[in-house]
Amino acid sequence: MSVQASPVASEAASAASAVAITRLVTTANRVENNLPNELNAQFRKQQEIASLAAQITKQNHIYEARPRKTFAAASGVQASVVDYVDAWSRKLEQKVRNKRPVDASGNSIYGQLRVEVEIWGDGSLTNARLIEASSIRELNLFALELLKNAAPFARLPNDMVNYAGNRSQVLVISRKFIFSTQVKHADFPETTNLSVVP
Repeated sequence: MSVQASPVASEAASAASAVAITRLVTTANRVENNLPNELNAQFRKQQEIASLAAQITKQNHIYEARPRKTFAAASGVQASVVDYVDAWSRKLEQKVRNKRPVDASGNSIYGQLRVEVEIWGDGSLTNARLIEASSIRELNLFALELLKNAAPFARLPNDMVNYAGNRSQVLVISRKFIFSTQVKHADFPETTNLSVVP
């Protein structure tokens, strides 16, 4: 004997099936509509990551291309660099004996200031600046002109390396210049001495 569902039960089942199918279609449509947005978002993230990676690579290349520097003030610098800085200082001190700094009226001036210079491997001066200026403008200008006129300097030591142990192309020297005026005798003009100290 077969059992048949009542027409009411069949209609209820059909209605339930229709609702279920409608829900499935709606869910499928939502997934389908959101899929391109999710893929676009993932693609945009991948593009951002690739762009950042390219920027980092470019910055690394720029950093690697910069000349490696040795700082003469650093502890543990090689003896050859210490000798080089001593000879550099003596050369500048000798130059001042031949030309003294004067003010606008021609009077000798004195004082102190601090300079920082960068010397390339061949001895050329690539940069010179005042770190601590004197209160006397003419003395500041004289110091920068002195450095410019004293260049080129001797070639840098071949064994010069930076803090990481890599061969350096530039030596950075920071030193205090102390200008002092001295009268040796009343019959002789006053002289100016320069002391270059750390």
